[in-house]
Amino acid sequence: MASLALGVVLLGAAGCGDVFRPPVSSISPVGPAAQPSRYAVATADPGNGQPGIFNIIDFSGDTTLNTTDIGVSPEYMVLGFGGTEAINLNHDDSVNSFGVSPSLLANQVQTSTLFAGANANSIFPSSSFIYFTEPYNCPALTPCAAIAETQGSPPSVKQELGVAPNPVYIAGTASSSRIYAISQGATPGTSTGTVTAIQTATNSLSNTIPVGINPVFGIMTTDNDRAYILNEGSNSVSVINVNSNALDVSPNPNPIPVGGGPVWADLYMPGSLLVTANSTGNSVSVITIPLCSVEAVTSNPNCDANNPTDASTFGSVLATVPVGNDPQMVTVLQDGTRAYVANFNATNVSSYSVAGDTAAITGFSISSNVATIKASNNYVAGSVVDIAGLTAGSFLNGGPYTVLASGLSPTQFQIAFTSPNVAATVDSGTAIEGTATITAPNSYTSGESVMLGGLRNGVGSSLNGGPYTVLPAGLSATQFEVEVPVGTTASTADYGTTSVAGTYGSVSVVSLGTYTVTKTIVFDGLLNPDGSANINHGPYCHPNFINSIAGTPTGKVYVTCPDGNYLTVIETDTDVLRALINLLGYGVQMRVTAQE
Repeated sequence: MASLALGVVLLGAAGCGDVFRPPVSSISPVGPAAQPSRYAVATADPGNGQPGIFNIIDFSGDTTLNTTDIGVSPEYMVLGFGGTEAINLNHDDSVNSFGVSPSLLANQVQTSTLFAGANANSIFPSSSFIYFTEPYNCPALTPCAAIAETQGSPPSVKQELGVAPNPVYIAGTASSSRIYAISQGATPGTSTGTVTAIQTATNSLSNTIPVGINPVFGIMTTDNDRAYILNEGSNSVSVINVNSNALDVSPNPNPIPVGGGPVWADLYMPGSLLVTANSTGNSVSVITIPLCSVEAVTSNPNCDANNPTDASTFGSVLATVPVGNDPQMVTVLQDGTRAYVANFNATNVSSYSVAGDTAAITGFSISSNVATIKASNNYVAGSVVDIAGLTAGSFLNGGPYTVLASGLSPTQFQIAFTSPNVAATVDSGTAIEGTATITAPNSYTSGESVMLGGLRNGVGSSLNGGPYTVLPAGLSATQFEVEVPVGTTASTADYGTTSVAGTYGSVSVVSLGTYTVTKTIVFDGLLNPDGSANINHGPYCHPNFINSIAGTPTGKVYVTCPDGNYLTVIETDTDVLRALINLLGYGVQMRVTAQE
């Protein structure tokens, strides 16, 4: 098939849960071979008490360069300052550290251990220290919650800084003199969260700032001027002025309302954009965040380059874009064109049919803003049709129109319109019905937005995408209807996905120019008829970690699943799958070592 020539490769094709280690197979790179030595690195958990696996993948060739054993049950991994060292946290609070090199050996992986009962859940590397968030086993141990300040390789604890209960994440940059430990409070999900400012030069606490309910993530701008805290329980983003070490005085309101359940965010600094992944809202929110130093010259007396104020548009939500179900992460391509969203769930569609037949119109009459259309077949009351090809009285051309319950017969139907009455004439044209009936394992609410993906018949496949609005008609426990674009043709029974709830996941590609989903890659494991990988379908799993890296002639997007063994590689020039790389265990986390 032609799709095979597009370079999709399957490296070490082990099934989900297989842990054998096949030989690494090289592939021929597509495009120029001379590119910087950059790597994607990923941790994987084979399960059953076996050591975790650290994978090093070549950016340009999508080949596995090295696999090395690390600790049992790896949970969190970051790259240290400069990207040449990896720090890995395991479930038992042991910590691995090692250099990122294709020649890495198991005996070069160093191990240390945090204090007993720390229950560490995230890592933040600064230029001098490595910090771990430690909820501890409250209230049995004291301190109840702490930030472990460590140094060296392997990291050893120098001191612990007491913070509010249930710390989960640290927002900052490696060069910032101040970072923020995010705590969810005594009762996560209902308590008001806080962030604690840590001065990295002295490792002292300088302020505690209230944020929203159940904060889960934070990100700091690369200029170290603002930090954004995502409040999953408040459906909002709190803005902190890092220079004044306090909540930002603008925007109004602060926090900024976004879609339901924000859990992750990424920045596009050249365009002053913050993009949040909203897990319960099944959406991403695009927020503009310019400061005065972006909009005004430095000589402007109202713009202090050392503590720039927010521009007038700061905090405006430009769009909230429906994506798949339960988005977990978002990564923004650093040319500002697109965002890629890892959606944990999608709903299986067992079949669909498109009532897209065309009826020849032989005449029409008009009375009291109701047009009676004489046609070669009848439509069902409530159907949505478009009219085309009428010359006399052509104001009727267009639509959509809803077929009325009155005036139905095998050869005519009626529609209401709002144009002025004119004398009836005999004319000819076509009526195109545009309603798709979707059969799925669960029902939907009228007015709900859904995305469709993975519909595989060549006929009717233009339905992939959306969002579509569920119509009141055709609702049942296993069926719903959506209005589809005019011209969609009839289809036989097929299967695919909707992204309201479901059984496997997807990746949504969001245009940051039009604020629309331009493509949905469904992770349903569909292969080509010959058994080769399909460039438009990922492995059968639930994506929860996604990252991107720039490159020429194409950048890459990397996706892992906690229930799948593969690192999925998507090339950004075409938004199709480039490779599936066996991680030798369930995906945990992945990072990229550098950008161009």
